[in-house]
Amino acid sequence: MCSHLLMKPSSRRLKFALVLHVVGRSTHTTVLPEPTYTGPENVVYFRTVTGLDEELERDKRVTWLVTFYTVWNPSCTNFAPVFAKLSAEYALDNYKFGKIDVGRYPDAARKYQINDSSLSRQLPTLIQFKQGKEVERRPTVDHNGKLVKFFFSEDNIKAAFDMNNIYTECKANPLKKKKAVSDVNGVENTHIKSE
Repeated sequence: MCSHLLMKPSSRRLKFALVLHVVGRSTHTTVLPEPTYTGPENVVYFRTVTGLDEELERDKRVTWLVTFYTVWNPSCTNFAPVFAKLSAEYALDNYKFGKIDVGRYPDAARKYQINDSSLSRQLPTLIQFKQGKEVERRPTVDHNGKLVKFFFSEDNIKAAFDMNNIYTECKANPLKKKKAVSDVNGVENTHIKSE
């Protein structure tokens, strides 16, 4: 006789329940992915690397913090709410936050030397640009070409990118905005004025 038929009924039910639980859990996480973040954010989504480059060149007085991510990478998914919260808290007219999906736009990954393969440990990559140039990045690569691990927590990002000081500096030096001013004939002219 088969050994599985000789087991006590309660033991068979327990094993069956365990198998059902494992199959149910794996099916749930495979078929029903975690929901994406939908809270407040102040993020510009770039559709091409050209769009990012044009924005960096458009006004070099703007400091940018840009996330290079993919939608299929769990680390990127887990980082999304942290980045969104930081953008909602720190964004100014001269301190902006952006994202570009290197899964959809791999030319961005190539240009900024980010490995976007499924085994990559460089996702997400966070790069800070000042005056249109890269000044800081996480994770980094050491002098031997090895990736230096970085835990993408809110506090680590604030410290690594000196966000509090940059925010204070940007807040003290706002961009001048164009305001429409009507002349005597009621025609609008734009003049540079500080707010």
